[in-house]
Amino acid sequence: ADFVIYRRLWAIPLEGLVALARKQVGNALLFDLLGEAYFYGWARKKLNMATSPFGAVKDVTILSAMVGNGCTLILMALAWPYIGDLDLGVAGTAVAASIGVVVAFGKRLFSLSKGDLWWVAGVHLLRVLATTGLIALAWSLYAPKIAFGIWALLATAKLMASRLPLFVNTEVIFANIVIWFLGRNSEIEQVVGVVTILILLIHLVAAAALAIGDLVTVNR
Repeated sequence: ADFVIYRRLWAIPLEGLVALARKQVGNALLFDLLGEAYFYGWARKKLNMATSPFGAVKDVTILSAMVGNGCTLILMALAWPYIGDLDLGVAGTAVAASIGVVVAFGKRLFSLSKGDLWWVAGVHLLRVLATTGLIALAWSLYAPKIAFGIWALLATAKLMASRLPLFVNTEVIFANIVIWFLGRNSEIEQVVGVVTILILLIHLVAAAALAIGDLVTVNR
């Protein structure tokens, strides 16, 4: 999704996929927004741009958070009659407040054109819906005996957990929340735990592959 966005905004080459992979891994394994800082530095160094790339990176990051927060509120509203049963302890007050700030100061926050902003928001919306639906599908394929609706509710809760700021690796945080509150259901605990470990392993493999690639490049 990021490559599609920056391909339109900057016409970045395929090499940008590697930089965006580093951004993703950095955000997932180290610290949220660290990946954006790296990608900003890469863009300044690699791309011939008349203006600083900071404005576009900032706008894309803000829109990503805004769309994610909006989807969280909508899914919370749809699942409200049932999500209380999960008792995950995640409130939507902070999510609503962050959207309010963006709406109130939108003209001062953004530097992209209105058309680009809407297009970027649309890509982020498709990304959030796809990732939320696919994680529920992955869980349901692992344990088909459990109703898909349960997994859909947990996917909504996972999306809410991912909106928590300043946390490292929200995948692990969400798994711990589920185990804490739903530990009595050993099958759900096992499914969420296994999928979380697989996602973490994928990120670690990607980080190792990128590191090896850097070593090879340096040696050359």
